[in-house]
Amino acid sequence: MKLELVDDRILVKPQAFRQEKETDSGLILPHVADTPHESQISRVIMMGRNVHRNDDTLPLSKVCKVGDTVVFPQFAGMKVILDDPVGELEAGEYRILKRDEILAVIDDS
Repeated sequence: MKLELVDDRILVKPQAFRQEKETDSGLILPHVADTPHESQISRVIMMGRNVHRNDDTLPLSKVCKVGDTVVFPQFAGMKVILDDPVGELEAGEYRILKRDEILAVIDDS
């Protein structure tokens, strides 16, 4: 079995990202994940063949590449949970985004 993305779709795998805050008195406040405008951080796993082309098949600037860490809105794309490995993908939670749902690329260097 193999997964192939169509058009300008991008497959990302959510990264564990939690930011805790420490008060002046030393209390550690956990990250609150239920804010409505929280962005998501994920690693790009796979890209569709038309990610870098528009409807007229003209080249577009490259937004990201496989292996990049990207930021997107909390409710963007579609969540996909693989119970079993599919091709090179391990079982787990993924999200399929459109090219224009990517808000930023994080420089890991």
